[in-house]
Amino acid sequence: MFVWPQPDAEALASNYGPGYYVFHEPPARRWARAVQVYLNHLLPLEGRTGRRLLEVGCAGGHLLALARARGWEVQGVELSAEAAAAAHQEFGLEVFAGTIDSFVTGMAAEPFDMAVAVDVLEHVPSPLTFLRCLRRQVRPGGWLAVETPNWGGRWRR
Repeated sequence: MFVWPQPDAEALASNYGPGYYVFHEPPARRWARAVQVYLNHLLPLEGRTGRRLLEVGCAGGHLLALARARGWEVQGVELSAEAAAAAHQEFGLEVFAGTIDSFVTGMAAEPFDMAVAVDVLEHVPSPLTFLRCLRRQVRPGGWLAVETPNWGGRWRR
């Protein structure tokens, strides 16, 4: 699945304000999704890789909070300034409010061992640019997990 037509920058930004859907989801659903993503992508890597995690599109920070509790050093990137602030307030997480492009431009940090982007790629104006930015943040030999919605998939149903 992907969004078509792609919204312009102004329309895209308006989707991630105070009305952003993550603020209306029940906490149990947010935690269930975080656990599912952790089990699928991070748990298999415990003990096999370093523990620096970048999540792009981290919303309220539930996956990052779970990963941090499991020993990962975490960093988030979230387009919604409100969601980034909520992740900081609720979990004390460091979340960059903006796009991966602006995060990459503003950061000279040590590369990450793992990067995760769940339900993000289908919203970006240039998926190839997004993936290239994300890849530059992962160390050689590191891992990248990207999920997009599958309307016929079990999670959606």
